[in-house]
Order: sequence, then C-alpha cells, then structure tokens
Amino acid sequence: MHGNDTHFHGSHPEHEPEQEPPSEAGPAGVERQLAHFTFMREEHEREVRLHFRDVPADQIAMVFRSAGASLITMTGERAALLAPTSARHTPPPAPTDKSRPKRTASLGRAAHAAGQADEVTMLYFYAQDDIVYTVSITSPPWAVRSVAGIYPVAALLESEVQSRLSVVFRNIEI
Repeated sequence: MHGNDTHFHGSHPEHEPEQEPPSEAGPAGVERQLAHFTFMREEHEREVRLHFRDVPADQIAMVFRSAGASLITMTGERAALLAPTSARHTPPPAPTDKSRPKRTASLGRAAHAAGQADEVTMLYFYAQDDIVYTVSITSPPWAVRSVAGIYPVAALLESEVQSRLSVVFRNIEI
C-alpha cells in the first residue's frame, strides 16, 4: 500500500501465546502473528507504525525475531496523564533551580499524589526486508518487559532508558 493508511487489528491484549509462534517470513507473517493483540496500524511508504497499549514488549520482539527482523534501536518517553479537569484548577508553580525535582522513581509517586497517572511509551524500531517498523508500546513504567534476552543489543539501550526515565525492565522467562 502507498500513502497513509490507518487500521485497527486484533482482539484481546490479555491473551498471551502459550508457546513461541511459528516462524513466518515477510511483513504479512509479522502482522499475522501480532493479530492476537489489539493494535493500531499506520502505513506510509516503507514505514509501518504499530501502536499497542499494555502489551508485553518481549512477545512483540519474539514475533519480529522469528520473522527475521532486526532491532535497529529503541528509546522511550514518559508522559504524565492529567487528572480530570476539576482536579486541575490551578497550575503548579514553576520550579526554580533549587526546587527543581530530580528525575527519579519518586516522580511517579509524586504524579500520583498530584492526581496524575504515570505512563511510559517505549519505541522499538525494527527492520525487515525493505520495511521499517516503528512499534510503540504504552504502559506503566514498572510493567515494561525487557527485550534484551531476544535482542542482546537492547541491553545497553535499556540501561540508558532506565537511567533516564526510571523505567523498570522486567525479565520474564519465556
């Protein structure tokens, strides 16, 4: 397909595969294996963007690895979701250099205390054939699964994201 296309796929994100999915080569195979997760798909030229919420990153990585894709890089960003409008009547004062908070795990607790919910969006970039997949997975910062067991190159990248965003990467035996 050419141009911009957006599609929703999948059924239930809580359904995890019982075993490693069979290897299917090609872009169609990747998306067929991901179909048991609910996701949004956008396509533009040779880039495909897949958006997930609360989906295990390691299972997504296994699908790409079994299809022969390589992990190009990964990064993350933290977003605080604001509480309903009634709880946001006045903005907090701008911090001065002395009162500026440090980026630590306590920021998440502070956000909850201020009526905000904390989330992190992890971005994974995979290459398969002539297509680049941008996979974004939004979840709580304590629920991110490590992909370093599947793509060893991710270990250093996860370490950088962990120190920058206070994300806790969980290793799950697969």
